[in-house]
Amino acid sequence: MRLAAALLVLLAAIVPGWAAPVVVTSGEHRDFTRVVLQFEGQPDWQFGRTLDGYAIRIPGARPDYDLARAFALIGKTRLATMGPDPATGDLALGIACACHAIAFEFRPGIVVIDLRDGAPPAGSSFEEPLPPLSAPPPAEVPVAEASQAETTPGPDAEALVGGYDWTRLSLEQLGISAGDPAAESLAEAAPAAPKPDLDHLRDSLVQELGMGATAGLIELAPPPRTETDLADPLGTDHAAPDHAPVDHAPVDHAPAEHAPAEHAPAEHAPAEHAPAEHAPAEVAAEHGTQTGHAEATKLAEHATISGASEAEIESMMRTHLGETPEIQMRDVGEARPALTAQGARCISDEDLDLPAWGGADRAIADQFGPIRQGMIGEFDKPSPEAIKRVIRFYLFIGFGAEARSLLRAYPDLFEEAPIWTAMAHLLDGEPDVTGTFSGMEDCDTAAALWAVLSDPKSMPRDEIGRAAVARSFSAMPAAIRRLIGPRLVDAYIAAGDIPTATALSTSVLRAPGDAGPEVVMMQAAMDRALGHVGEAEAKLEPLAHAPGPASTDALVDLVEHRAMLGQTVSEDEVITLEAALREREGSVDEERYRTALVLAKAASGNYDAAFAETEDPATLSSIWRLLAQAGGDTPLLNHATLAEGDPAPVEARESAGIIADRMLMLGLADQAARWLTLAPRAPDLLRARVALANGEAQAAIDLVRDDSSERAMHLKAQALISLGDQQGAAEIYAAMGQADQEMSILTANKAWEKLATQGPGPWKDVASIVTGIPSEVPAPPEPDPLLPDGPLAQNKRLVDESALTRDAITNLLNSVPVSDPLSQ
Repeated sequence: MRLAAALLVLLAAIVPGWAAPVVVTSGEHRDFTRVVLQFEGQPDWQFGRTLDGYAIRIPGARPDYDLARAFALIGKTRLATMGPDPATGDLALGIACACHAIAFEFRPGIVVIDLRDGAPPAGSSFEEPLPPLSAPPPAEVPVAEASQAETTPGPDAEALVGGYDWTRLSLEQLGISAGDPAAESLAEAAPAAPKPDLDHLRDSLVQELGMGATAGLIELAPPPRTETDLADPLGTDHAAPDHAPVDHAPVDHAPAEHAPAEHAPAEHAPAEHAPAEHAPAEVAAEHGTQTGHAEATKLAEHATISGASEAEIESMMRTHLGETPEIQMRDVGEARPALTAQGARCISDEDLDLPAWGGADRAIADQFGPIRQGMIGEFDKPSPEAIKRVIRFYLFIGFGAEARSLLRAYPDLFEEAPIWTAMAHLLDGEPDVTGTFSGMEDCDTAAALWAVLSDPKSMPRDEIGRAAVARSFSAMPAAIRRLIGPRLVDAYIAAGDIPTATALSTSVLRAPGDAGPEVVMMQAAMDRALGHVGEAEAKLEPLAHAPGPASTDALVDLVEHRAMLGQTVSEDEVITLEAALREREGSVDEERYRTALVLAKAASGNYDAAFAETEDPATLSSIWRLLAQAGGDTPLLNHATLAEGDPAPVEARESAGIIADRMLMLGLADQAARWLTLAPRAPDLLRARVALANGEAQAAIDLVRDDSSERAMHLKAQALISLGDQQGAAEIYAAMGQADQEMSILTANKAWEKLATQGPGPWKDVASIVTGIPSEVPAPPEPDPLLPDGPLAQNKRLVDESALTRDAITNLLNSVPVSDPLSQ
């Protein structure tokens, strides 16, 4: 049976893999986590349960899985681990939630696995364990033959019931019946195969028993020893070691010392009848669990009695303890090692325990002498322990250069040298070129803190890494918190993680004593991030004009702050920055100071020099923003006027809408339209104004059709007037309650009938005279029928009507305000 299993494993190992690696990506959703596997072809696949999650198998192949981006966009709240099983080649998914998995084929070659919250659906096939690789497929027996076999059992039926008889199947393929003499000496049938529905329960019990024995909670007692065990403790003649397969070779090819099973003496009984002393160890080895220390000691004693070699003892011990590539041995009480998303080991807290490398209760000056004692011993031989103590103390007080100097003097003395060298560089604000902490930002140790310092763009993706950073930073000495705190806060502000930045800032500020200018600038950065721009400027301005080495750093922050708000910078501040830049040429701060100087020149109005001194896209974008928000009309026209066919500069994309608005206000509608091509997300109202100014009235109406704001309604009315629809424009102004605008349109359109009925008093009186519609103007008296209707009477009536008309026109003229000529 073991030989057959070994052959199956060997055949599976030599099957050629996939031509290209299987790319594994993932995505996080509110109710589920999705894992996507992209195969080169269209493979058959199986998906099922494992002890700690799920696994996907490609029968007959061992694909190479590309997991480089597997955890790039997800945390570990649902999917804890993912990687290939070295023994089976299956892709194992370890889950860390009360959830279930559903797998489906999205399209040929793409398999999707969803980890969904909650219990699995009833009868889900994905909750069944994957079949063992060594398990043969069930034999297909015709219905008639099966019925006959049930009613007429053969002579060996009792031995075959419930088990897999590989010997019978092999004899059938060779054309040998079970009754032939050549088949009589074959080994007995294999034991009954386990029921699939009990596999998971059996594996769980074995694992729990092994863990309990390793922790010392229980003791696994082996079966009673027999006389055969005392004579041959390991059963070397009849039982193979736990790690070796049993070879049931046919009799005609077996060596002479292996007699047929029925003629073998008692001490050479078949393996099936061997003492069961090592059965627990074999079960533990097959399931990859750990057995108790007592079992390991007993096995070593047996191996010594039998005269086994040291290599054999080590091999049996490893098999007995269940050591496999995916299982790591730990002492009792030892915590599980922390791993990165790529499976690399995180640097432990013990190796990064900087707070314990010095005395927080004593002054630094009092610790120098005692700590440096004993570095060089007798015969000028260095003392590793003393030098290690001094290096750690230097790191404790933030002396990175001094720590690196000692490490260079003794390069091969410490295994921890790469870790200490990286910490020394980071404490001094220098980059860690070795990448010692690369990829450890999600570790649940202090390594997450140093990883963020090493690469501020690599932020923890889940709560575990963020908590580790905050916890480790809070435990640092006050001086170290003030040293690295501002850099950490800036990194989290840049990443948009304001809560974590606030927590780190609070941890820095709670330390007693003078915080120093770096911490003041950190507070200003926090104020800017929280929207308190006035408070930020109030902190930076006195610091920027105070004496001291930190004043120029504060001035750089102040210039960046004002450039962001579109405020001006004085000429004196520009001169100060020019001098500071000359002092920092060739340093790591040169680029930041040079950028600040360019922004200062732009904010002071010298846009020609600002544009000429930089080609950096980010800096150019800031200059365009300053020009759009605070620049005068002259520099705007000099730098923003576009020739026919010239595109707008892409660096001005963020400010294109503001520039277009200013060009429109200057009466340059064509320039405004050109700048709008760089601002596809400009407000519709601005686009409508530009369209109306360029004579596209209908397009302007279409852009603001659903906008009911006052400015949009006014634009619609102006567009209708351009289209000749004064009546529609008047209705818009009437709906807005702007009677003056409405009457202005009605009078310009000579709508006398509407003015006579709806116009204001003076206009209504005049319109009534024109249209004959009665109004509030007193009508001339009716002629007396008793008086003669001669020419004189008619002329008198005309004079009276003229007087009324004159009075109405006079009232209308008096109601219209006239501008003072001196004010024009």
